[in-house]
Amino acid sequence: MNDFEIIPMTPSHVDEVARLHQRCFPDYFLTHLGQTFLRRYYLEFCRHSTDYALVACCKTGDPVAGVVVGSADAQAHFRSLYRRNMLLFAPLVGWRVIVDSTIRRAIWQRMAHLRAAARSVIPGFRKPASAPLSDKGPKNQCPMRLLGIAVAPEYRGSGLAARLTECFETLLRQAGHPRVGLSVLPENQRAIAFYRKTGWQVTHASEAGSWFEKDL
Repeated sequence: MNDFEIIPMTPSHVDEVARLHQRCFPDYFLTHLGQTFLRRYYLEFCRHSTDYALVACCKTGDPVAGVVVGSADAQAHFRSLYRRNMLLFAPLVGWRVIVDSTIRRAIWQRMAHLRAAARSVIPGFRKPASAPLSDKGPKNQCPMRLLGIAVAPEYRGSGLAARLTECFETLLRQAGHPRVGLSVLPENQRAIAFYRKTGWQVTHASEAGSWFEKDL
């Protein structure tokens, strides 16, 4: 793993990170929204002091091999994302609903995000700031969230994911965060095993997924 350096993600990394996401998660909801959505999604992590994002870059100049992103205020992050991009996202998502069966099946499972999008642009359409973005998880969640991690398929099992999460945890600790949480879909057993192995504790589990937290 000495062939990689872990550095803060910048806007110059976003195109490669979006392509990496597509390679790592070909069946995921966000992937089916397309590269334009993914680029805007990851670019938002470069805009806020409460967001954190690291990439693993090969010293030989190859494409980004890994990424980890998170936020201390996920609700504010997503409100900003939707408000900034609503004119682009609305027709894009509408078109995907028409042509993509994956989006049609999954869209109603993301009602919390649809409401967040509406709140970002409709005055008075508000919700208490302390309310969780997800409808399915525990009500009292650690505010600092690891929102996503991806490692190129050819580097899985190499230790790069562990190094990325260690660097991410160090970054959060240095920023004064005492604890971090995340959630995992139930079908992602590889990720669940990884987090259990690396010291994360399950705080909630249901048919919707598993929620983990870790002291920093």
